[in-house]
Amino acid sequence: MLKAIKLITKSLILFILILCIGGVLFVNLVNPNRFKTVITQEISKAIDKEVIIDGNIHWTFYPWLGLELDQVKVKNPTGFSEPFLATAQKLQLNLATLPLLKGQIHIGRIKIQKLNADLVTEANGHNNWQTTKTKKSTSNSNSNINVEKLHVSSVSIVDGHIHWKNVPAKQDITIDSLNFTGQYFAFNKEFPITAHFSIAEPQFSANVFLKIKMLLPEFVDAKQMIEQMQADGSLELNQVKVNHLHINQIQSTLSIRKGSIRLSPMQAEMYHGTASGLAQFTMNTSPSNFLIQQSLKQLNLGSLLQDTQKERSMEGTLDLDTKLSGSGNNLNGQMNFTIRNGVLKNVSIPQVIGLVTALIHQKMPVKNSKDTPFTSFTGTMNIDNNVMHSDNLVLNSPSFKITGVGTTNLNTKEIHYDLKVTLLDSDLGKSIVKLQQALGGGIPVLVRGTYDHYTVQPNYAAVTAVTAALLLEETGGQIVPAVKNVGDAVGKGVRDVGKVIKGIFH
Repeated sequence: MLKAIKLITKSLILFILILCIGGVLFVNLVNPNRFKTVITQEISKAIDKEVIIDGNIHWTFYPWLGLELDQVKVKNPTGFSEPFLATAQKLQLNLATLPLLKGQIHIGRIKIQKLNADLVTEANGHNNWQTTKTKKSTSNSNSNINVEKLHVSSVSIVDGHIHWKNVPAKQDITIDSLNFTGQYFAFNKEFPITAHFSIAEPQFSANVFLKIKMLLPEFVDAKQMIEQMQADGSLELNQVKVNHLHINQIQSTLSIRKGSIRLSPMQAEMYHGTASGLAQFTMNTSPSNFLIQQSLKQLNLGSLLQDTQKERSMEGTLDLDTKLSGSGNNLNGQMNFTIRNGVLKNVSIPQVIGLVTALIHQKMPVKNSKDTPFTSFTGTMNIDNNVMHSDNLVLNSPSFKITGVGTTNLNTKEIHYDLKVTLLDSDLGKSIVKLQQALGGGIPVLVRGTYDHYTVQPNYAAVTAVTAALLLEETGGQIVPAVKNVGDAVGKGVRDVGKVIKGIFH
């Protein structure tokens, strides 16, 4: 028995030694470039695209025996402007031979270096990457090889570049510095992926780090792929830019199910503050749907507005709680905000009140600062079909308090707010205090225009009516001509009534 075991062991060692020697002799005596035409044809058949190998073909030894192809190019279909769909500086392929006997394709490793791909969907809907083969045509009746039993131990892309242009959807996306690794790839089986790359399109850019486990269905179109694909893992985005909005970092758990992408929990750092919450996007509907719930804390509002509106129209520290949903360009939901220790830039509430005081005392308005500092500004914005409405705006400052209601139309940019300014300074004089009481506890102020260009001025129609009544009371029925002039201007629709007030003192 012992002799038999020794004999078997020696035979196995000899067999392995013969295989090794044979392999070494084979790779040294057989030049793979002799089979370039055959290799090119087989790769072309496999991907249903014409392939060109401009460089040489080499044997590789580590970690498996395989081939390395230099300067590989995939030609574009007829009708596309660019000559090539994709090019690669090097393509390494390692194929296990024993599984072929079972009708399976086991690729040890695919490695693509310096990939450059140009994916295009033209105006007529035709794209340059989709194959014309159907699922049935992937099996060759004269062969035992079944592509549905494809297994790949490792796929990697080193320093890749992908440009995707969809003319009908007006999308232009560039992925650069792509480094990708996927292991144990097989259809309908979960496999791990790690990737990092930069992505850019006109409204969005970021550096992306991705680590997920993915399950892909076999041989389906793009729509079915989105609906059936599954993935779970982690996502990190750095140096994010969305429509001029800058986010330093986003970290989140990622889940993809039935065409829905969910990021939860999600943490972000932006404008010296933080954000936390969730985001969900449903891609298999037309238009796509989204749900965003976020809590933003301690954001620098001035910097935020500078980036998004190119103007620091307000300063302060912002806390914001949002719950937004919508489809396409339609937005619904609610936002609750608090701004502390802020400044309204280029809006002078004291100047507005000064116009009212000048009207009462028949004096020239005193020029005040262009800005309005405040201690807190709070409110709730209810959003319905892109129209924001609020009925609980409150702004507090040491000398006055503002409450207000109004709307902002996100489609037309139109703003329409009615404010009430309650003066808290006891040294303003009896006349202004009496006027304020007669007006219901505050001076009415109107904000009209668009959020790019708006005016803030007293509601002269209301102010002049009450002022006239008070002056009639004080003068025993003799209306002051100056007040009448202002009232007439309001009645005629004069927009800048302030000029009329100034004019009566010259």
